[in-house]
Amino acid sequence: MKTFVAYLGILLLCPYLSQGQSIDRSLNNDPAFRQAFSQLIRYPAAAQRAEKVAKAYVEFKVDRQGKVTDVQVLNQGNVDASFKEEVNRLMSQLPAQKQTYSGTYVLPIVFELEGSGRVIKPHEEEPSFFESLPKGLLLEGAFVVAYLK
Repeated sequence: MKTFVAYLGILLLCPYLSQGQSIDRSLNNDPAFRQAFSQLIRYPAAAQRAEKVAKAYVEFKVDRQGKVTDVQVLNQGNVDASFKEEVNRLMSQLPAQKQTYSGTYVLPIVFELEGSGRVIKPHEEEPSFFESLPKGLLLEGAFVVAYLK
């Protein structure tokens, strides 16, 4: 009887024990993704000279082979063309991701300027914009800072 109770206890605890060992399947915690991103992203020179800033919400998919596809800036009206071009260039050059990351993501990329005692930050979107975001995983924001000349 003691053996039966022990087996029953282990059987009932297994789901809870295995949850603690689950694999994190989020790009947020993948150092290779963050490193590739930080090495490839650039502040557009034209936007820097014109002192333009932006916060682009970039939706993209990671397909079953790990390739980044279907890239689009969700807040098109609030993002200058030079930032959109940079986002598209960056996303096209990202290496393939792990297949376990397949799915839809939204990555906020903040382009801001600082220097000469000033910091120029982009405006936040209206609350209704956030309600309209796709149901994909919202990643931690990435920051690109350029210096005022």
